[in-house]
Amino acid sequence: MPVNKIVKKAIEDIKLQFSLKQKDIAGKLGVKNTYLSDMINGRVPLSENITNKIYELFQIVIEDKEMLKDGVEGVECEMCRQKDREIDRLNTIIETYEKVLNIPKAEESKKVS
Repeated sequence: MPVNKIVKKAIEDIKLQFSLKQKDIAGKLGVKNTYLSDMINGRVPLSENITNKIYELFQIVIEDKEMLKDGVEGVECEMCRQKDREIDRLNTIIETYEKVLNIPKAEESKKVS
């Protein structure tokens, strides 16, 4: 089996975002480090149980579990999507206040003469 790119990407993202080592991630997932390594390297299939634990512990969403088995990239960070939605919501609030209070947009008020 080839390297499971999606698992590898998820584990790399978790290492960076949570400052964890692979053995720590394996422990949190309830598996041995060697088993996690085998999943990453395609020697054992990724189970739905592990997929669910990755989401529960680290909010990493695996878009298509069938893609996981094939090693196609498709990992998305739920926290990133929530952050983007919150930014959009706040921008809408700001725009509404600017219209109601007739405040020039930030770009216009900061123009240098």
